[in-house]
Amino acid sequence: MDTQAMDYFKDLVQDVIHGHLWQTESGVVLVMGAIPLPPNQASSAALVTEGELVLRYAIPYLGMSHLSVVPSVFVSERGAVLTSWTGWNFGVGNYQLYPRAEFYGLRSDGEKAQVYLRELDFGADLRILAYHKDEDRVPIAQVDYLLYSETITPPPFLAESLPPPPQD
Repeated sequence: MDTQAMDYFKDLVQDVIHGHLWQTESGVVLVMGAIPLPPNQASSAALVTEGELVLRYAIPYLGMSHLSVVPSVFVSERGAVLTSWTGWNFGVGNYQLYPRAEFYGLRSDGEKAQVYLRELDFGADLRILAYHKDEDRVPIAQVDYLLYSETITPPPFLAESLPPPPQD
């Protein structure tokens, strides 16, 4: 595969949402819709940003857990190529069968990533990284919690990946 011509960032695994990011003592809370933060979170909360946000899903590295990779392209050891969510689903679902397969994409520090699946920590929690725009390479925050009103339907993978903020 010609990695020189590959667009590492074209098909990143992401969702675009509208919301507010709040920094609290417990972590960063994404709020979608007209719903207040829990009282124990509101007193220490500082608004990080609001409006349209790009949320990207990242898998941490083994041994370098401060870094993670947002996949764009899955390439098997035999050269089969899958992009975006198709590549994510196959790679995450079959990482034990294809340890020499690779994810190409965006590293959490904004650099291009080319990583063997065996170098990623699939047992660790996913990282949900927030960006202002699709073109941005460095996240504004890592989201820890999700809070949304009854009138909002968050992207299913986002709702499955983030817990609500602590209530006490």
